[in-house]
Amino acid sequence: MSVAEIDGKKIPLPFPLDSHLIYSGERIQQTLGVNYTPFIEGMRQIYDWYHRNINGND
Repeated sequence: MSVAEIDGKKIPLPFPLDSHLIYSGERIQQTLGVNYTPFIEGMRQIYDWYHRNINGND
């Protein structure tokens, strides 16, 4: 459905259709010293953990 159709039918949604929010983690990094794991590295760590703990492979 288009945005106009959804608005016209007054279909309730859990998010606004007329705006987009982009969040940055910069403030939490500066305030708390949080370091984010790059996506590929995080997936590699999860895969390795799975094989060590679930699959039984080392």
